Amino acid sequence: MQNNIRALLLANQLTMTELAERAGIRLTLLSRYTVGSSRPLMHNATRIADALGVKVVDVWPEYDKAMDELAVRRSETWRNKRIERERERKALAEYSKFKAERQEAEDTRKDNVVPLSLDLHAGDFHLRGGMASLGDLENQAWCLDKAQRLHRWLVEHCAWGVYRHLRQIMADENRLAENRRSTQ
Repeated sequence: MQNNIRALLLANQLTMTELAERAGIRLTLLSRYTVGSSRPLMHNATRIADALGVKVVDVWPEYDKAMDELAVRRSETWRNKRIERERERKALAEYSKFKAERQEAEDTRKDNVVPLSLDLHAGDFHLRGGMASLGDLENQAWCLDKAQRLHRWLVEHCAWGVYRHLRQIMADENRLAENRRSTQ
């Protein structure tokens, strides 16, 4: 920002060090203001103007305009930050809702799991088909691995009624998969 500090220093026959002492600011800060690499806040601008015996507008002719522009930018920045905080709050609320729904779905699936127990009875619970993606269901190696693991677990841990019920579900699933393949 354009300033008249050097001209006013010459007119008042002051050095920058003397002006910094009179204004009560650091010399390095006054140097930045003088070369225009930094813009003073109102309290420092007023101190410098008072030390020179002039108004702020006499030192920085466009100070008011620059401060108005800064105020507009700051208000836009605050507005943008407020909007961003609102977006983050909504995203967090959506994530919390998603997390709660996912937890509820997991709790529901836990009710559908065969308990690990040696004294199971077929009438104690009802098995339903498991959840897998279509890609997994069509991947023969994946299906074979799951079937072998499940068979081994059933033989080791389940009562015969449960095992028979599960075999019926698997047969139904195989028929559905074959029907899907034949209709494609």
